[in-house]
Amino acid sequence: MDLVFIYGPPAAGKLTVAMELEKLTGYVVFHNHISDDLALKFFARGTDQYSALSMKVRMDVIEALVRGGVDFIFTSAFVKGYTKEALQLVDGVVKMAEGYGGRVCFVYLTARQAELLRRVDMDSRKGFGKITTHGQLIEHLSSRNEPKEPPITGSLKVDNTEKGPKEVAEEIVRHFGLKNRKQMSTIA
Repeated sequence: MDLVFIYGPPAAGKLTVAMELEKLTGYVVFHNHISDDLALKFFARGTDQYSALSMKVRMDVIEALVRGGVDFIFTSAFVKGYTKEALQLVDGVVKMAEGYGGRVCFVYLTARQAELLRRVDMDSRKGFGKITTHGQLIEHLSSRNEPKEPPITGSLKVDNTEKGPKEVAEEIVRHFGLKNRKQMSTIA
């Protein structure tokens, strides 16, 4: 079981790359806004209740996929930055996956700030509760001090300022030696 964990700043193209990676590998995409948007139905963003529900849903789905041996792609932007708690969450996900014989392939996706600003108000971002204005993005980036290097050891760092999503997905496949699960199931 492979879990491809794509993380980085808002508007870096995490979901777009994940969708391309899904096409290449047959892995299922579980993006963070699935749990976030569910929590927003009941609680205001930033409240303890919102955070707790979003995290519970996220971890329950990840555990179900890991236990079921499902290869999947997860996307995340750590809302409060790369805090000790966020990195402990990552450690928990790794232990869970490895406990069931799986592996986690971390991808730190980033782009130059000018490119993030160009992308932030694209229509594709509006279907979810994503940051969609220049002001929100600048505030978010300045409050988080987005790192220059991946904060999770062993991450593949990809700056996609000048790379398309398919090119990035192909790079991820090569780097981690991912297989196309759709082709494998038709061969077996």
